[in-house]
Order: sequence, then structure tokens, then C-alpha cells
Amino acid sequence: MDTGDRSAAWRLPLSRALWSVTPREPEPLVSVVIPTWNRAELLATRTLPSVIRQTYPRWEAVVVGDACTDDTAARIAALNDPRIRFHNLPQRGVYPDDPLLRWMVAGCAPINRALSLVRGKWLAYLDDDDEFTEDHIEVLLAFARETGAEFVFGTGEFQRAPNEWMRIGKLPPAPGNIMHSAVLYRDYLKFLKYDAEAWKESVGADAHLWGRMQRHGVRFAHLDRVVCKAPLRPGETLAGQLAAERRAVEERVRAFPRPYKLNAGCGRVPFEGWLNVDANPEISKPDVVWDLARGFPVPDGSCELIYSEHLLEHLKVEDGVALLRECHRALQPGGRLRFAMPSLDALLEKCCSGNWRDQDWLTWPDHQFIQTRAEMVNIFFRWWGHQWIYDSEEFHRRLAEAGFTKVRDVPWGQSEIAEFRNRETRKDSLLICEAEK
Repeated sequence: MDTGDRSAAWRLPLSRALWSVTPREPEPLVSVVIPTWNRAELLATRTLPSVIRQTYPRWEAVVVGDACTDDTAARIAALNDPRIRFHNLPQRGVYPDDPLLRWMVAGCAPINRALSLVRGKWLAYLDDDDEFTEDHIEVLLAFARETGAEFVFGTGEFQRAPNEWMRIGKLPPAPGNIMHSAVLYRDYLKFLKYDAEAWKESVGADAHLWGRMQRHGVRFAHLDRVVCKAPLRPGETLAGQLAAERRAVEERVRAFPRPYKLNAGCGRVPFEGWLNVDANPEISKPDVVWDLARGFPVPDGSCELIYSEHLLEHLKVEDGVALLRECHRALQPGGRLRFAMPSLDALLEKCCSGNWRDQDWLTWPDHQFIQTRAEMVNIFFRWWGHQWIYDSEEFHRRLAEAGFTKVRDVPWGQSEIAEFRNRETRKDSLLICEAEK
């Protein structure tokens, strides 16, 4: 597909020249581009009503379906607003199979089609589950005229999770700095198309377009004012990239045989035949790259065994309990958990004895500088990202809070379950517990 970049060198100067000699309309038509795919309910009850409520009166909405099969057409017709036009593509655009990569570029086909249908002198964009503030067009258009910028964008509010909102909007126009529904730009820039292969550069099609525009010398300006919002969709708890990442990981996990044996935070020690999960692929060799603080990417009751060594102490206590609850959710009835970690009991015992240096981690070359008990204790609690150190009583309590029963301390490397035997690799794993769902 021709993305327009090859002709930018002559088209941009010509378009700017024509723009400079064209008489300014007091209220130019603004075209709002809305790609959609089978999201009729939100489109008709959230997104389009936010356009209809605009304080700026002269707009059109060009809605293009990515081969919608639901009642989108009927829902739009029921709004009975002649400023809204709907066109449905006969077949859906071609996107990657991977959910995360697909999320990066889904909608390119209907967006590019909409760009060929617009009539306005200025173009705005709106995701089919986002909403404009009532003065969105008015304030961005005024800002564009004031600054002389070809491309302006405001600040957007993005709900990533039920209790988490992000404000997005700042220069430069780099990935993550512009919310798609916060933009307004001159119509002559529409010759630059959205590239459905942007995923090959590990970037979304929108940010890919902004980057290309910047390289071609398009003038950007940012207005630090909220002009749009992206609330969660009904029934969802994650949005945007987080939701797409989770779907991608869940799809990869489905390739493994069930019930799963999950090695949580595998680090440099993946287990053969297990599902090895870690957030940092640079220091580990996981089957799946995933931050377990965001929940386990497995269905309820899908795991037979869960093992982890030196993970829990790196989480705040509330996050640690949440992780244990995720373990309980993921385990099948009768499933077993085994966690190994440093021991507060062992630390205090050594600290109060005359032989506090008799600890394996103090023999490591990086720790030879430690001279006193106080220094040793402070390093133990504060280094390596430690957040919460457990003794047996505390860990048993947290396991019970998460719903586990038959909790017991077990020796290093030993277990009645063959798959749990000889799994510990750290001599300072002095608190080891097994529990059953």
C-alpha cells in the first residue's frame, strides 16, 4: 500500500502554499473520523453522543465499519442526525493473528477509507469507545489557529483499570505521548495514510503516523487541556495495550498442555515441562513474558502446581496477597503451591547471635564490605527491591487470607510431591512453604 511518504517532499510544500492563499472560513467544516467494528452499543450511546454535544456546530462524523456484522447501521440511523455518515467495508482489513500486534494496527483499513470520504478542512479522530469533551473541537481549532500548527493535540484521560486513570499528552510526538482521540490536523495531511504493517516496527499505527509526519517536518503543538476521555468498556478491567498484551499472553499460554505446572518468576531457572513466566526476558528465559503483579494469564482452576523462589519478598504486602489470591484462583481443587524465600526468623536468629556473619549471602563478593549487624539488617530489608520480608507466621497468615489450607513449612529441596523436589537453587531460601487449595 502507498502510505504517501514518497510524495511528501513535493506535496507538503504545495499544500502549504495553497493553504496560505485560501480564504479563511470563520467556521470551517471539521470531519471526525471514527473507525468501528461491531461496537454498536458504545458507539451509539457514548461515542457519537459526545460528538453531537459539541459546542462547535459545523462538523461531520464519518463512521466506517471494518466489515461490521452487528446492528451498527441501524443504531446510527436511529440517532437521526444527517451530519453522521456511515459506510461499511465489504470485507475486514488484513491484520496480524497475534492479539497484541493486531491491536497495534486494527482499524487501519476503515480509517484510510474514511480519509478518502471526508469533506472538512480539519480532521479529528475518535475511537469508537472514546468520548470527546463538549468543547473538544472548539478549543483545538482555536488553538490551531492561534499557533499556526498543522497538527494539534490536547490531553486525554485514559482509564487503564477500574481505579487507575492516566493523563496522556505531551511533546515530542513520540509513542505514548499522544492519545489518538485528542488530535486535530489540517486536511491536506490526509495523503499520509495509516500503515497496517506498523507492527513490524513494534509501534501502533497511530504513533507510526505521527512519527512519519514529524520526519516530514509537520508542525506540531500540544494544548495542555483535557479534550477527550477513554473510559473502560462495560465489563472490562483492563484497557488498551494492557488488555491487548494480556490477550496475546493468554493465547500463547493456550499452546501449553493443561493442567499447567507454573513456574512463577522463573528468573534464570526455567523448568523443563513447566510453563515458565517472568517479566524480564533479559535476565531469564521464560516461555511467556508477563508481569505477574498484573495477575496470572491463565484460566480459573487450570494449574496443577505453582512454584516460585525469591519472588514474593519483592512485592508490597498488598500486592503479595493479591498474587497469592491469583495462585488460589489459578489452581485446580487439590492443586499445590510451593514458595521459597528469605526468612525473617533466620535473619533475626543470626542477628541476635554472635555469629551474624554466618549467612550464605554474606559470602558473596559484592557483600564483603558489610561490617556491622545494623548495616547487614538494613541491606537485607532495603536492597534488591525487597518490599516485605516474611517469617513463617506471617506467610502462613497471608496464605490463609488468600484461601489456602494445609499450609506447612517444608525442608529445602524436599517434598512429598516429586515435581517439587530439588527445585530450590538459592541457599538463602530458608523459608519454604507448601499449601493446598
